[in-house]
Amino acid sequence: QDHAREWQIYERSTEEKIAAAERFRQEGNEAYRKRNYGLAAVHYRKALLHFDYTFAETEELERQVDASKLPCLLNLAACKCQQEDWDEILTQCRQALEINPRAVKAYYRMGLAHLNRDQFELAKDALVSAHEIEPNNPDVAAALKQLKKNMEDYKWRTRDVAKEMFSGKAEPEELHEEETTTEAPSEVQSAQPPADPPVAPGEPLEPPTAEPIGLRQRRGKGSSTQEDDDDDDDA
Repeated sequence: QDHAREWQIYERSTEEKIAAAERFRQEGNEAYRKRNYGLAAVHYRKALLHFDYTFAETEELERQVDASKLPCLLNLAACKCQQEDWDEILTQCRQALEINPRAVKAYYRMGLAHLNRDQFELAKDALVSAHEIEPNNPDVAAALKQLKKNMEDYKWRTRDVAKEMFSGKAEPEELHEEETTTEAPSEVQSAQPPADPPVAPGEPLEPPTAEPIGLRQRRGKGSSTQEDDDDDDDA
């Protein structure tokens, strides 16, 4: 049955496939406006499915295909930002950049994905690329500011962990000495291994708007203006 449906899509003309993809994209936009990101993602995937079986016969049709496919990719990435699916964001944004290497939203959402994974250098590369294309984009500027803050917090966190590890080594030895005088002969206590030093705490990860963890934790879910605009995303 699935193959029969795929064959039906394949047999349509390129114009019909573009029109069908646009209908699914609009349905995805409507679901996105209602913050039903899971359903929106389903519609965007259905739209993109039509392009898997599309082979543009002319350069003009190829331009039309790209113009219709690009916002579907970007909007699917926007949904995945809400769902914090960082791998999927990177996948969709890379495909978007193959169509348009200057797609600001693609760089921006890739930056968010890397930021939420504490992959600071990759986040910086993506966000700086977005900033170079649109220097006045407020969402990109906010993400760069958050990146700087996260990097500073990470440095302090690392220093604190190091201090705890070094200071923790002395405590077990002092405790060990007390135990030798009150609980057991010294020769027995000396055979006991020192207590392990404290372990560094684990690190605390789907780009604006019900924002992914990195920005959401600081500003609250659903605050990004960029994501809210994606329901009319024309790339």
